[in-house]
Amino acid sequence: MQYDTFLLMDKFDIIRQRINNFNRDMMNFNREFYDYANTHCWKKRLAEDIIVRIPKLCETEEKNFVVFGAGKSGEKAVRVLLKENVKISAVTDNEKAKWGQEISGVPVISPESAASLDNVIFYIAVKGFNNEIYTQLKNMGVQDKNIFNLSARMEN
Repeated sequence: MQYDTFLLMDKFDIIRQRINNFNRDMMNFNREFYDYANTHCWKKRLAEDIIVRIPKLCETEEKNFVVFGAGKSGEKAVRVLLKENVKISAVTDNEKAKWGQEISGVPVISPESAASLDNVIFYIAVKGFNNEIYTQLKNMGVQDKNIFNLSARMEN
């Protein structure tokens, strides 16, 4: 009888270990899938903006193109835009510590300095606070047609 109990406990441990391994593998799969989907959607929407929307705005006159966000999303946007030969005048961010730095050779300036540029177009490339940044730009006098909001497009 005691021997059967040990066998049963061993089998139970094996089953528990397999369940734990399965759960771990599923968590890893879900995390990898989320990362892939997030990256893929971000690149697709950014590419759509670069190919379709941005050139239309820049056709008629010289524009000062400013990326709002000096974090990871902003850095990605700057790299992709530069690769597509979009001339970026500046990057802006609300974090004072980032002002005066450069991202891929593009200077990081204050939002007030960026808003004071002539014919400015903002590309909001952050994954949070997009509504607050949009409102901030509107309060600085930037028109709707001159604000691209990548984060809002990512939520759709």
